[in-house]
Amino acid sequence: MSVVLACDLGGSSFRAALIDRSGATQAECAIPGPVLDDQLDRSEVAAEAWWTLLLQAAGRLADQAPGLFARIEGIAICGVTRTQVFLGHDGRELRPALTWKDARADAAGTRLRETAGQHSEAGRINAFHPLARLAWLAEAEPADFAALAQVLEPKDYL
Repeated sequence: MSVVLACDLGGSSFRAALIDRSGATQAECAIPGPVLDDQLDRSEVAAEAWWTLLLQAAGRLADQAPGLFARIEGIAICGVTRTQVFLGHDGRELRPALTWKDARADAAGTRLRETAGQHSEAGRINAFHPLARLAWLAEAEPADFAALAQVLEPKDYL
């Protein structure tokens, strides 16, 4: 029987399950998510904490159903969006990820919308848009921006 490790990185927990070919859940677990560093208009989390959750969940599932775990043929991951992970050339995070609640890029988003004018995508740029977040990073943390190699969503980081 082939098995898929299905993972969901949510805002408050990390859930994982072993799913068989028929789509039936054979084993599952949920782990509380990492504590966010939240302040007014600021919300960050260390992306490495998500990796730790993935490893913990995999360990729990391996303990619950070792035979099934040994037959994993694929991994499917979904998770929160509007959260950016900033990686350097070595593949490590440069700074904590900006979560979907971090609004520090609001002014940058406004400037970008004004610059874009009538472009069809202009109205979609807000404080949570990756382009606004990059503009904010360039202004607020120029050393991290200069070292930036990749920007990923949490599921892609995992």
